[in-house]
Amino acid sequence: MNFVKYPETGYNSWISEAWMDEYAEFRLESTEWQQCTEKESALITAFLYLHELPGLTADPTVAAQLVALMHAQAEQCLFLLKNAGLDQITNPNQVNLGGLLQVSFDLPDKEGIDAFYSPRVLRLLDAYLDSRPSVGTITRRR
Repeated sequence: MNFVKYPETGYNSWISEAWMDEYAEFRLESTEWQQCTEKESALITAFLYLHELPGLTADPTVAAQLVALMHAQAEQCLFLLKNAGLDQITNPNQVNLGGLLQVSFDLPDKEGIDAFYSPRVLRLLDAYLDSRPSVGTITRRR
């Protein structure tokens, strides 16, 4: 997959590597980006995570929304680099308490995605996310 920055056709990033370098230079806790050897891949992965974010309605043709998307991509990129191996999480909403007892819970999409998205990303994009119910269900199995 080739790196293609917005607004080019078939884009897979809202930000360039140079933009991210500058962003990270003035951002605390950005060591992972500075040490990253696959920066384009990291940016594309962060973009894909945001592109798959349930309920995202941000429009990059609107300047303020594009800025929010750019900052969110930068923050998601840092989050993913700090949490390497995140793709190995199979069900962040399930807890095995040992033995035969397992507790799982279904959270609304907006709250249940916390394991996969930076809290800062969710705050940056909150205005562009469809609202979700605030309660979930809990199931206990033996």
